[in-house]
Amino acid sequence: MADATFQQLQGYYDSFSNLAPYNIQQGIELDRKAFDNAAHCMLASDWAKQSAVTDYHIHEKRSLYSHLAPTLILSGCFGIEKGKK
Repeated sequence: MADATFQQLQGYYDSFSNLAPYNIQQGIELDRKAFDNAAHCMLASDWAKQSAVTDYHIHEKRSLYSHLAPTLILSGCFGIEKGKK
């Protein structure tokens, strides 16, 4: 389960902005290996799913965009209606 790929984090957060090129290459390669070895990839946002498909060439059928709990509650899952406690 991931909410972003390493490729997406480049330049997005300050802590990922000053990495050495070698470290960036290692991070991207580690993500690639994880995606390649997974039977299915569960991603927490469509943004992350698109990166897995586009940046890492993961077949769309192997990547799953999964709504997280707050979204599920608001959509009526778990028998909880929107706006009710």
